Amino acid sequence: MTETIGSQVNLIVTTMSGQVVYSAQEANMGLTSVNISDLASGVYMLTVTSENARVTQKITKQ
Repeated sequence: MTETIGSQVNLIVTTMSGQVVYSAQEANMGLTSVNISDLASGVYMLTVTSENARVTQKITKQ
């Protein structure tokens, strides 16, 4: 996922049922990683929000 977004970003990972399993607020340095190693295998939704944009992407952990 490549998007031009603002300088401060909120990252939220939710289960498909909407339960928040990860949340962080970080400075946008152009490239950010989310450590999901503690999550069970499955499908999740990653939402990245800033003052300029909101992007949601389905991710799969195997």
